[in-house]
Amino acid sequence: MALVADDARIGDQHVNFGLIPGGGSTQRLPLRVGLQRAMELLTTGKWISGAEAVDWGLALRSAPLEKLDDELESVVGPLRTKSRSGLAMIKSVTLRGMGLSIQDGVGLESLAFTQYMTTSPHPEEGIKAFIEKRQPQF
Repeated sequence: MALVADDARIGDQHVNFGLIPGGGSTQRLPLRVGLQRAMELLTTGKWISGAEAVDWGLALRSAPLEKLDDELESVVGPLRTKSRSGLAMIKSVTLRGMGLSIQDGVGLESLAFTQYMTTSPHPEEGIKAFIEKRQPQF
């Protein structure tokens, strides 16, 4: 999850210096923003703002620079009460599943679910807390 200042400047400047991208942006950027927008950024060296980055799906949220810390806290604050191992597993499965067929992705998720449920103490605590109508203690 990425947060940016409203007035941030984001762009790929390789083309402005006679270079081509070499770090994977020709492959990853079209997946994130679509082919047309990726080609515009990669071939023109255009800059976009933080607000545009949100519109294009490159960032989750943008805020004025002086309020960026507050915005960050609104995103990460709720994560502090969640199971760290659960969050790590969600991130891992989601990222590993990108590019897989839906069938393979669901299979990956199913394997991860079984592994997590049988190896982590957090599911048991979470279910117990739900039944007891209290917040889980991870």
